Amino acid sequence: MVQRSVVVVALAAVVFVAGAAVAEAKSKAVKRNNMPPGWKWPPARETKREGRKCMRELRAMGVKFKRAPRRRMIATPVVVPDMKFGPLVLAPTYRKPPFVMDCRLARALATNAERLAALGIRELRFSSIYDYRRVRLRHKVHRALSRHSLGLAMDVYKVVLEGGAVLEVDEDYWSSPVLMVAELALRSTGGFRAILSPAVDPVSHSDHLHIEVKVEPIEKPKKAAKRDRRKRRAAALSQVKQDR
Repeated sequence: MVQRSVVVVALAAVVFVAGAAVAEAKSKAVKRNNMPPGWKWPPARETKREGRKCMRELRAMGVKFKRAPRRRMIATPVVVPDMKFGPLVLAPTYRKPPFVMDCRLARALATNAERLAALGIRELRFSSIYDYRRVRLRHKVHRALSRHSLGLAMDVYKVVLEGGAVLEVDEDYWSSPVLMVAELALRSTGGFRAILSPAVDPVSHSDHLHIEVKVEPIEKPKKAAKRDRRKRRAAALSQVKQDR
């Protein structure tokens, strides 16, 4: 029991250190518009192109999804009717389907399903995914839009293990290493912009995990082409120097 307590304390410290910078960055971001770099509404041509690419990748992963009707601020709205992402299943705590999300969140869940399954997790029970609202942080409602408004985030309140045991974030986070290890595992991938938990934000996330997918900056084709030209020019100059 003592050893387990030490493990839990050590994990909590690691989670706090790993997430403190992210929480602070998000706190500063809400003072601005909290939108991903290059994000516009309605979606720009480049954003739509990235969305089509995401759907191709999601389909290649074997996830059965459908294009969803347009939702305010969601660039690429999709619905996964069975809410199955490989070995991982999503289940609502009280809301009724359909559950619309951006393809990027669905892709991140599918990408990391095996990682969570390896920890014995088979199901995530959530309260909300898409929810057009403002940021709620440290008991304050900010002017900036939440990433829930973009369909890029979800709030997980319970985790179901392979054997059927149910872990509740508000009751079991500090006693079960599984929740902390899962948080660290997702954080280590670099694919999530923020994972807020009782360890990182005990004020407003004491009873759930806020999981928010990372969205890469969307560049216009001209900028990307200029960047590629610079790289080719630098490579050519390097080759010339080597030949000399």
